Amino acid sequence: NGTEFDSYTDFPDTARLSKNFTLGELSNRVPLVSQQNAIQSQSGLSQADIAKNLKALAVNVLDPIKDQYPNMFVTNAFRQDDGTNSQHNKGQAADIQFKGASASEYYDIAQWIKNNVAFDQMILEYKTTGSREPWIHISYDQKGNRPADSTTKVQTFMNHASVASYLSDFGS
Repeated sequence: NGTEFDSYTDFPDTARLSKNFTLGELSNRVPLVSQQNAIQSQSGLSQADIAKNLKALAVNVLDPIKDQYPNMFVTNAFRQDDGTNSQHNKGQAADIQFKGASASEYYDIAQWIKNNVAFDQMILEYKTTGSREPWIHISYDQKGNRPADSTTKVQTFMNHASVASYLSDFGS
């Protein structure tokens, strides 16, 4: 209904956003975020607006992916404003990984998401540095997702730089 968070004065980690996710799982208790990211008003949005965005992301994007791939986990979703126009700052984006999945399996997972989930943007990110673990950035905009022919809707990145405006398999 979109108004359930309007009367909240406290936004507990235990607030259920969807069948698979709580508010804390998409903010405070995200495993790879070093700082605590309890939702706060920012980017011109109230706490309730951000909670609504996280709920829409969880219901429309993260739950269908988790249902298809139970090994999926969120590494980063809401984060405190970092001065960029990132959808993470608005509660509209999450970075996800898949426990036990090889780098080459990420391409197949991304193809499944592209063909089966309504999303605003998806970036399949590969790394040759650090953990070398790939991840998928996925976002959802309740006001309207990018059109399918947008050059920024589906992209492949390598080490934080765009290398293609389509999915590429760099996992082999």
